[in-house]
Amino acid sequence: MWNNWVLPNGLTCFYKQSAGVPLAAATLLLRSGSACEAISQAGLASLTADLMLQGTRRRSSLRIAEAVEAVGASLGASATEDYTEMGFSAPVGSLARILDVAADVLTEPSFPSAEIRKESADVLASLESRKDSQFTVAFDAFNAAMFGPRHPYGRLVDGRKETVRRFTRKDFDGWHRRHVRPDRAVFSMVAPLAPRAAAQQIERHFKRWKGSGTPLHPKGVRAPVLPAAFAERRSPKNRRVRIPSRFEQAYLMTGVRAPGVLDPDYAVLKVLNTVLGGGMSSRLFLRLREELGLAYEVSSFFPTRLAASQWVIYLGMPPEKLAIAKKELENVLSAFQEMGPTADEVRQASAMIHGAYLMDYQARRRQAWYAAWWGFLGKDPEHDREFLKAVDRVTPAQARALARRLLAQPRVTVEVLPKK
Repeated sequence: MWNNWVLPNGLTCFYKQSAGVPLAAATLLLRSGSACEAISQAGLASLTADLMLQGTRRRSSLRIAEAVEAVGASLGASATEDYTEMGFSAPVGSLARILDVAADVLTEPSFPSAEIRKESADVLASLESRKDSQFTVAFDAFNAAMFGPRHPYGRLVDGRKETVRRFTRKDFDGWHRRHVRPDRAVFSMVAPLAPRAAAQQIERHFKRWKGSGTPLHPKGVRAPVLPAAFAERRSPKNRRVRIPSRFEQAYLMTGVRAPGVLDPDYAVLKVLNTVLGGGMSSRLFLRLREELGLAYEVSSFFPTRLAASQWVIYLGMPPEKLAIAKKELENVLSAFQEMGPTADEVRQASAMIHGAYLMDYQARRRQAWYAAWWGFLGKDPEHDREFLKAVDRVTPAQARALARRLLAQPRVTVEVLPKK
């Protein structure tokens, strides 16, 4: 059972007592993902998250690392399009120490010049290395074509080389001051402590964190207010991108726009995706790889996104099989659009989703993450039960109707091809 309360500074807190292993795990989600950036700030949210762990007014990066490692704990931070995340796992006897470090990192990062140079260099190297994977080459081009450069999902969370090179301490200070605020955050923790003792520790360490005055969930609003950039929409039309490359194999990626996590069709598409390409028993895998041997890599995915998402299929194959693979893929999609999944496929997909979710939920760190995520969305921390019930309620008729509607949309297709 989750306990929940809000601190005077606006920080939403969830806590669950869990007996057994003497381990505490926590996740904090902030409404400060790359969606909050201006185009000229591309990469600022991610790099700020990295740098917050690289020094505060009280601790150097070395002292932070030593404080965490000395007790066998872990502490990390990162950014996505939708949020910035900080999380930790620690022996419960060292909880006060880790909370002190986490609060210090959140409230008083110093952004040392040497660390800015080092972390910026790491990001630039990471951006360059994206050229080494066919999947990332295809997916970056796919997102740019589907969403466009002004939409947060159309650009990289890590930003662009030209923006990353321009950032200064002033940029990081400004981003932190504006976005890293308790009333824009949800904090969730799982530990064997009694709820009262846990609440006292959380409040003691986070009470000095000052609010922004622009809360994550304004009064009377349950779902988070979406950044204005999400309103940017590309005109719906088919788009095809061909990329000559140094790779020896061919790669095909194709997909359509899809509902976000708050859409009533979210659970239905999770089932549909599992049937179509979500595993070794999926239609795409069985037909294109097992029966016809056309591709060595076949899958589909539907990422969970706050705003509109995408439903994506990808195949890796020898270039001489590309033409026939495209033809057979269209045959599978046409049949799927017309008939939808069978009742047995829907039941099997539901069971797979349940199993994967429960396996993931075994770890306390993931329990804390899910509770924070649901809270971030304005839901109850135990909303995962409602999600799984929604999966169970999906019918073949619902799935068929959604498949027909989504697959009738204009499609983005990217081909990464060996240079001739």
